[in-house]
Amino acid sequence: MLFVHDHVFVECERSLYTTGTLNQSLLSQYKEWFGGISVLARHKSVGSDHQSVKPENRVEGDFRLVEKSGNPFDYLGYRKVVREAVNEAECVVSRMPSVLGWMAVEECRKQGVPYLVEMVGDPWNLLWYHSWKGKLFAPIMTAATKACCRKAPYVLYVTNEYLQGRYPTEGKSVGVSDVSIPPLTEDVLEKRLAHIAQRKTDSSIVMATVGSIEIPYKGQDSVIQAMKILKNRGISTEYYLVGGGDRSRLENMAIECEVADRVHFIGVLPHDEIFKLLDNVDMYVQPSHTEGLPRSVIEAMSRALPVLASNVGGLPELIDERWLFPKNDSNAIAAGIVTIMSEADKTALDNFGKAKKFDSALLTESKNSFYSSYAYAVKISQNRKNNRYSENE
Repeated sequence: MLFVHDHVFVECERSLYTTGTLNQSLLSQYKEWFGGISVLARHKSVGSDHQSVKPENRVEGDFRLVEKSGNPFDYLGYRKVVREAVNEAECVVSRMPSVLGWMAVEECRKQGVPYLVEMVGDPWNLLWYHSWKGKLFAPIMTAATKACCRKAPYVLYVTNEYLQGRYPTEGKSVGVSDVSIPPLTEDVLEKRLAHIAQRKTDSSIVMATVGSIEIPYKGQDSVIQAMKILKNRGISTEYYLVGGGDRSRLENMAIECEVADRVHFIGVLPHDEIFKLLDNVDMYVQPSHTEGLPRSVIEAMSRALPVLASNVGGLPELIDERWLFPKNDSNAIAAGIVTIMSEADKTALDNFGKAKKFDSALLTESKNSFYSSYAYAVKISQNRKNNRYSENE
């Protein structure tokens, strides 16, 4: 099986490291369904001080990598690589949105190779809020992704409604989040409710957001502006930002809003350390301008945290409409922070219950069933092709 995506692996001293969730564990899942996997993606060379060069991020296997480029139109030069990779594959899994994935789907149709599309995000929002180049490319990639999904024989969506509505398919489909959490234990809920009960009403409201701090569309600046609004009303807040990237933009914003001493940049944390931090804050805020079905929100819900979020992407599937706000609206965020804290116990109970739907065992069962069905169809197709070759001989 050939897996195709625009994911960037970094190369250091002849070893490859993932820069996100496409890790060795995830790649190994495909081996269970298809017996073997090769990966077509992007790469760039880095030094040993790069934040992704860690033992737990190392990946091994059969990789066919093209050079990372900042210009989307440079991908046109990769068509030969994609064509050759698809020609050597028995089947393809194309993760979208992705330019390499789009080209792989086109090649699969031309060559008659079975393929499955994984829809993990909305290309319009991802590109439109990225840069001026992204705005130019957004309509093209959106149209291409819609075409890929519409005619795909199999599509796995990571949402239950949002992506299905924007990128529908005529083929077989399933909605299964790519976020899974360990089985939840009631002691997590009990500790949260105790935290809420012990909190003094006049104490500072402690918030957290997990995500890159240098990407403007993550929206942390709106929360910082909301902190100023609340400060002027005599309400004290603290804000913990977990994530990598250049902090200067947000640091300057915090200084301008006169809350610099209340904004804490934590950097990148291991998962267990993130959970520890979440257990010690009062609420979680997801102020993004665009999202699919964010892992960080589901993980916050699994810690029985009250969650305030923007009403974009798949977030309305997770969060009660009372706790949603328009993107980039600091006044709405400020109002929401105060209101949600007055109902923290009820919101904690609701979120903990919703998080149970993302139990890893339940999601694995649904995903296994869908991929097994695709793998079986590939096997049948391969047998028919082999029989035709035998008859021609």
